[in-house]
Amino acid sequence: MTTTFAAANAYQKLKARFHMLSALGGASSILYMDSMTSMRPGSENDRAEQTMALASAVHTLTSESQVSDWLDQAEEGRHDLLPQDAVNLSLMRREWVSSTALPEALVRERARLSSIGNNLHTEYRDKSDWKIMKPVYEDAFRVSREIGDILKDRLGFANAYEALIDQFSPGLKLTTIEREFAILEQALPAMIAEAMQQQQAAPSAIPLGDVSISLQKKLNQSVVRALGFNENKGILYSGNMHPVSGGTPDDSRMTTSYKKNDFFDGYYTTAHETGHSLYEQGTPEEWRYQPAGHTLGMNIHESQSMVIQYHACMIPEFVDYLSRELAQVLKRQGDPALSAQNLQKLLFKVSPTFIRVTADELTYPAHIILRFNLERDMMARKITINDLPDAWNEGMKKTFGLVPPNAAMGHMQDVHWPTLSIGYFPAYTLGAMG
Repeated sequence: MTTTFAAANAYQKLKARFHMLSALGGASSILYMDSMTSMRPGSENDRAEQTMALASAVHTLTSESQVSDWLDQAEEGRHDLLPQDAVNLSLMRREWVSSTALPEALVRERARLSSIGNNLHTEYRDKSDWKIMKPVYEDAFRVSREIGDILKDRLGFANAYEALIDQFSPGLKLTTIEREFAILEQALPAMIAEAMQQQQAAPSAIPLGDVSISLQKKLNQSVVRALGFNENKGILYSGNMHPVSGGTPDDSRMTTSYKKNDFFDGYYTTAHETGHSLYEQGTPEEWRYQPAGHTLGMNIHESQSMVIQYHACMIPEFVDYLSRELAQVLKRQGDPALSAQNLQKLLFKVSPTFIRVTADELTYPAHIILRFNLERDMMARKITINDLPDAWNEGMKKTFGLVPPNAAMGHMQDVHWPTLSIGYFPAYTLGAMG
């Protein structure tokens, strides 16, 4: 067998293997989304077992010695590959290195804790039950630190936290984040103060008033369709859950939540998650089950969701469309509160808040910087899980002059930490800056 033929044959075997791995990853994502939207509370342990089984299968299929042999053989014929195939091969190697660096037991534990953490967060967040959630957070940081330490040594990162960041935003260095966030941290207070001062001098906006949940659902389904989401290949769920987009390009699952007294919260959350799903639905079909067809990182993913949320759905033309939609659906024709001019005032109001996902565009980066600082310090053992509530409150007071009244409005509000998504947060602000 010639070297060229052997290399081409090895690459085809790799494509078949990574196709299978991609399908398994999609199944895991569907199970995760199902646990948020329709799984009953008594099914949690069974779902954790299923999640661990899939994680084990992916690890085994990636770690088999023949995969290493195929990678070596395929790379001997790299010069004969098309550019896109050469990129795909490099990404295969990256996934193989990251996967094989971790022992299967640790992979299973990560899957188990992520599944359990998601379910418990949904149940206990609004109850602000830190006593229940504290050991969940502690386990999440412990296992994440163990994973980060292994990847740091295997892949040559500066520290464990940078290794975790790379899992979500490949190639992003901790020094880059620290440099850019330092600039923002210095600039944001004056910008926020100036914006609020200008608002005070301008005529006040007219409150929109309550919008029933049933009508919000109708309006949200309308904007999902208007943005081009393929409803034959996806679905929008709503309920008491963290907003997220998951599943696969051809089986997209989105979640959102509604508040009767805050229409914009649910509406623009839906727009954001639709941006994520549009990115996935728009990936090239011929690469859908290959590393080259997957996301380029969550900083890119977040940039695409924010393009929809801010640059598509907050421009004057869209606000005019929304004004007409609201007037028609709410049957409030001629209501000055629904005029495009008033909606613009409501949308672009700068006001510090406790909750990240409802923050305005100007104060939002400060929420991310707070989380970045805390998880970096947690990973470096500069603070412990016992310090986290007070450290969060101190950070909020320093940044916004606000102290959360409870854990649900403070350090327990996000699902990321209990699901081991430590290192994800920087992607939000870097995505917006991109």
